[in-house]
Amino acid sequence: MNLTKSELRQLIKESLIIESSKKKFNKLIEQGKIPEEDFNQMWNGKRNKFNPPFNDDLYRMIVYNTYAAEQNHSIDDFKNNYEYIKQKVLSPFASSGRALAPVTVPGIGIFDVSKSLNDKTTTYDEIMVNAEDKDSVSVKKSNVLQEIIDDAVAGKPNQHLELIYKDNKWIFLYPKSYKGSIAVSRMGGDLKYYGNATSQNSSIGRIPWCIAPDSVGNMFLNYHRRMNLHMYIGTKLGNSYRNNDKNRKVCLSFLKKHGYVDLASGNSTVNARNNDLSQNEAKLIVGAGILSALEKDAKRPERLEIDEISYYKSVNVPQYQNIEAATDTNNDNDFQRFLQESGSMARHTENVELLKYIYLKYGVTSSKSEEYVDEWGATVNSQTKVLLEIEKNPLFNTSFLKSLDMEIRRLPPRHAMMVDPRFIESVCTRAMNKITGKYQDQKTEASATLETLSKMQVSTTTSRKFQDRLALKLVELFSGGGDYYHRNYILNFLNFDKAFADLVFSKLNKEKIKKIIDSGSRYNITQLVKHPRVYGILYDNTQEVYSEYITAYKEELRELRKGTKKRPEPHRDPRVTASPVIFIPPEEIVKIIDNEQGYTERFIVACINQYISHNYNDNINLSDQEVTYVKNRILEFYYSQGKAIKKIMLKTMNVDNLIKLDADEIANLIYELHKNDIEGYLKFGHTSYDGAILQYPQEDKNMYFI
Repeated sequence: MNLTKSELRQLIKESLIIESSKKKFNKLIEQGKIPEEDFNQMWNGKRNKFNPPFNDDLYRMIVYNTYAAEQNHSIDDFKNNYEYIKQKVLSPFASSGRALAPVTVPGIGIFDVSKSLNDKTTTYDEIMVNAEDKDSVSVKKSNVLQEIIDDAVAGKPNQHLELIYKDNKWIFLYPKSYKGSIAVSRMGGDLKYYGNATSQNSSIGRIPWCIAPDSVGNMFLNYHRRMNLHMYIGTKLGNSYRNNDKNRKVCLSFLKKHGYVDLASGNSTVNARNNDLSQNEAKLIVGAGILSALEKDAKRPERLEIDEISYYKSVNVPQYQNIEAATDTNNDNDFQRFLQESGSMARHTENVELLKYIYLKYGVTSSKSEEYVDEWGATVNSQTKVLLEIEKNPLFNTSFLKSLDMEIRRLPPRHAMMVDPRFIESVCTRAMNKITGKYQDQKTEASATLETLSKMQVSTTTSRKFQDRLALKLVELFSGGGDYYHRNYILNFLNFDKAFADLVFSKLNKEKIKKIIDSGSRYNITQLVKHPRVYGILYDNTQEVYSEYITAYKEELRELRKGTKKRPEPHRDPRVTASPVIFIPPEEIVKIIDNEQGYTERFIVACINQYISHNYNDNINLSDQEVTYVKNRILEFYYSQGKAIKKIMLKTMNVDNLIKLDADEIANLIYELHKNDIEGYLKFGHTSYDGAILQYPQEDKNMYFI
């Protein structure tokens, strides 16, 4: 067979495209973003080409973007809906000269599919909502939505709605698209669609749910696709459906994480009036049998797991306003829940307009909010909590505050000093006075002021006289004034502003630090001893650390012998638990691991515990390079040891560690150690990694029963 030059060029071009595409997918496999078994269904290794429908270059690009964005779709989604997507979008896109008109999609807003396809950024979620909009009849026309209901009730497979349960009193449907959510939310007890269901004069009683509007504010895609919330819409049938019955419709939502399924609380498990339902209330309304059936369905593999952060990031202003409008401000529980959700959205949103909206509406404008005691024992009200969450968002900075164009007197004092540094000294002085007890009002504001100030360069924005006073005040707090919560923020000063840290530590010499440590309880001085600068002040070399360890180990051993004659478990042996009080910086822990001095393995483990347990995580900022280097050295040490030391290290590991050993890695280490010892594996007992430990034996036929 002779090829022309143009045919040969085209063949080479196609081969290069395929090879490049294959490399991209392999990169996703390495990153853990696509299961290898999924790619094996896409790729034909014998023929060195992609299987249909993934041989469509445009569709393959969409699939790649979807996996890269971690949208959690199964390979079956891509295979089953290709023809639908091709008919509704891809073919019209090609025949129109790569130019389709933008559409307005509930939950998304205006979406320009042509620009997205031409820019090669389109994902499955985006193409599906666009495909749905291209149906021959508009979503706003009831016959399309009625057809969706009819197909689902008849048990016909479709991409919008799925029948889960039906008896003489209840029907439960599972929406899979925003069309399905609108259809089932507006469905009455006669299984008919009512377009006015969300209005006050609704024919079936008003349904104020956030997944019911046919508008940009529809929340279905946020809940279902981005949060992977499994929502089951229950509707009473026939005469059981009465417009004045608050339980005529229910939305029961399930969260799924690491294989475990729980009924979701908050604004996703509600009755027809959008009032929260507890698990007991839901059970009383629908019955234990139905609730069990829904939970069983949520456990199916195709029901994906929760991703709350993606959900919080996905909410836009119209959607937030819909949630706001559905909130019963006269119901304290409802409003406090709304403020709590507002705080989570404010912390994680990447939408600066939403952050501004929440800041102006609930951050600096007074609203009723209850007080509660937070995890640090400080009294906080819900609105203050919203403001604290806003401050944790990377978008919140001086530029953000200036863009609000507000009078500086209307800003909280700690925000005013960000806009105008002339306020720093007065605001900070008052905060310090609050913490040390000069004023008896709320101390949370003072703590937040310290945290805000820690992100500013005190050494360049304030006078040296003020810096001296502030440094002395911090030393005073370390010496016993203030509490854990406030000292936690103080150390942020010393991590961020090196010049100011030098000033503070010049007043905290070796003798003073030792005196503070000796005079305070370990709890009171815990942040100070964790600061990397302290090690260099107290120790000249690792031998001094070892000498201190021997003293501490012997003291612990004496106390142990006084209390009981029972021998402790190996990981609770004083030779392991006598971990140095002072944090050992990365360069020093590596010296100890190198062990040129001939230290005992248990001393090295005691030191390593600072990096693999949860005890030393606060206020220590390690660079990515330091984390990687220390992690590799610790793992090298681990693999060089016998089973006894490995077991001790595994027993002390915690997922909240400094070197970012995650649950999956720890679980794998446990499995490796017991691979040929089923009984030992079962007895090991360290199965607290959110179920991660269980995944490794599942492919091992000798241990599959676990």
